[in-house]
Amino acid sequence: MSALADLKELIQRRAIVRHFVSAELKSGNRDKVLGSLWQLIDPLSFMLVFYVIWSLILGTRGPDFMGYLLSGIITFNFFQDTVIGCSTILRTQVRLIREVYFPKSVLPTAFAVARLYDFAWALGALVLLLVYLLYIQAHMDPDVFMKKITHPLSFGINVIWLPLSIGLLIMFTLGAAYLSAIVGAVFRDTPNILTFTFRIWFYLSPLFYYPEDARHKMRKLWFLIRINPFTHFFRLLRNALIYNEPPTLNGTLYIAALSVITLVVGFVLFAKYESAVIKQL
Repeated sequence: MSALADLKELIQRRAIVRHFVSAELKSGNRDKVLGSLWQLIDPLSFMLVFYVIWSLILGTRGPDFMGYLLSGIITFNFFQDTVIGCSTILRTQVRLIREVYFPKSVLPTAFAVARLYDFAWALGALVLLLVYLLYIQAHMDPDVFMKKITHPLSFGINVIWLPLSIGLLIMFTLGAAYLSAIVGAVFRDTPNILTFTFRIWFYLSPLFYYPEDARHKMRKLWFLIRINPFTHFFRLLRNALIYNEPPTLNGTLYIAALSVITLVVGFVLFAKYESAVIKQL
């Protein structure tokens, strides 16, 4: 099936996507006592661990750093969880694929949409944290503020760029998910390779350090950090939601082009090879 025909059928059968999304949302944490609250607890606990290490022990960060940390964690986790999860999705659903006809692109699409639900919960946790941090910042002693707050938090009109940052992140993630699904169906080691790759990618991303610090203290890695799409995804989201700054032109154009290319290439390759791959399962 051609990519255009596959896309047309995917759109026509969007009810199937909703069915798979609903099924995915009913799994995981939804049947536990705290349910979807785990989508808040996980990134918050992760953020607190890094904050304790980098701020309380090393004494180098103020309370504003918590917002900086959490914004990066939830953004990267959405991408990582979606791509790794899609690497096994065709294999785990092989029986259903053989018994029922439906566009196979439904599976990674539905999985990504379900992870987007988790991301929305985590984004809500970030907003609540920012309200708390803005309150603390407003009531800090001026002398303490000057010593501890390196990047003051702010909220204003530039929040209008938040949908752009999330939209580009979704496009990039979905494209990578299609690629992961088709490669993972062929190579069983794909989830392990991705886990190792994302671990390195995580630490090469400006998640718990500021880009300007990396430029001076990590010069040998600066080029990799600069071309890292998450350097720009983080900045776009943080500027919109945390610092009330407009997006940078070069960085935004870079991830916009990369997101479109990744989505198109991922979907085209998935549509081209899905039939051949499924026969081998």
